[in-house]
Amino acid sequence: MPRLVEVPGYVRFWTASAVSAFGSQVTGLALQILTAVTLSASATEVGIVNAARWVPYLRPHRARTVTAAVTDAVTHEL
Repeated sequence: MPRLVEVPGYVRFWTASAVSAFGSQVTGLALQILTAVTLSASATEVGIVNAARWVPYLRPHRARTVTAAVTDAVTHEL
């Protein structure tokens, strides 16, 4: 069995995943700081803004529907 670092593309995938996770954490922190400092938001308002980041994930079936519609449109054009 090959080591993971020997599998083609694994190191690239791992690096991209690590950079993405780090960027997500930085974005989350920056959004909270900017909301508090720039908008002079209270702790409750910062919490609401933080919770609002997750709203798109509450309705995943809508995203699948849009993806399916785009895929069908592209497929039928080919």
